[in-house]
Amino acid sequence: MELRELVRHRLVLVRMKTKNSIHGIMLMKGIQVSNACTHTFTLQYMEKLKELNEYRINHYISLIESLEQEIKDVSRKIILLTKENKMAKLLMTIPGRPICLHKMDDER
Repeated sequence: MELRELVRHRLVLVRMKTKNSIHGIMLMKGIQVSNACTHTFTLQYMEKLKELNEYRINHYISLIESLEQEIKDVSRKIILLTKENKMAKLLMTIPGRPICLHKMDDER
């Protein structure tokens, strides 16, 4: 697969995350997670959501975890391809490059 296609694929996966759906379910059902979890979708927050044992929320959590793993896999492939591509290496040095490339730097 071409580098450009992989970057687009990664962007689509990131956009597919369903966190808003979880918030919507919680709002409709009047569910609140304890104040100890102030930052949403941290590991602690996700564990608290799982403890709710709400079928739809658990389903969305599974989707998010699956998407996050796929995003990591695609990011690794992109990194491998950029190491082999001189033009991509050059583009990575430009300030203001796409955010997905910044995040991939953290995974190196």
